Amino acid sequence: MPAPKARRVSSKPAAAPLINPTAEEAERLQRIWNQQMLASCKAKGRPEQAEENTVTPLTQATYSANSGGSYSPLETVEISADGCIVPTHRASFCGADDRQPAVARIRIYTRGTGFYKPRSVVHISDKPAKALPLNLDAIEAETRQAIADAGEPATLGGAVYDPALMRIKRYRASTSQGEVVLFYNGRKIERYGDTIRRTESGEYRGHDDDYWHTVARRVLSEAQELAA
Repeated sequence: MPAPKARRVSSKPAAAPLINPTAEEAERLQRIWNQQMLASCKAKGRPEQAEENTVTPLTQATYSANSGGSYSPLETVEISADGCIVPTHRASFCGADDRQPAVARIRIYTRGTGFYKPRSVVHISDKPAKALPLNLDAIEAETRQAIADAGEPATLGGAVYDPALMRIKRYRASTSQGEVVLFYNGRKIERYGDTIRRTESGEYRGHDDDYWHTVARRVLSEAQELAA
């Protein structure tokens, strides 16, 4: 009799826990989303476009009766450690998946939202609530700083270039087309075209981090010299 085959272990990560945030934390998360929208609009030079949203309190029966289906305004989303909604799809169809890992799932209400108005956090009023696995104090502080920095040019501030303060955001429109946006200390430096080449292993890769650190160091140092 043949030995039973071992069951394959799924490589798919376990789903983040579904949490009904407390009324207080739902309000704080909503405030963070409103502030993040303001920072985003301000960075584009149009802070007046940002609209605020409010928490949607519902009973479990009301949520269940109106959720589900392709056109339902009620849905469950994943959120990452920075309080942001994790995108359903990654930014590019090729290359590394740069989405942040999910730490929790929450319910949201989408009707009345848009490009400049964030989703509404749902609080189920007749269901047990739990604390969100987020450092809300730190996120609020970072968001306030992001609003202050939005639209302001990146600078060294008279200090020496610190690689730990530089962030690279990569975009891949296709296998051979790519762009990067460089940030320093939370402020945008510039958007650049990336050169994508096929490696000996058959992978398509753009410039590595060291290359972009060299670009950032040069641009920021030149700007500091001109300002002196």
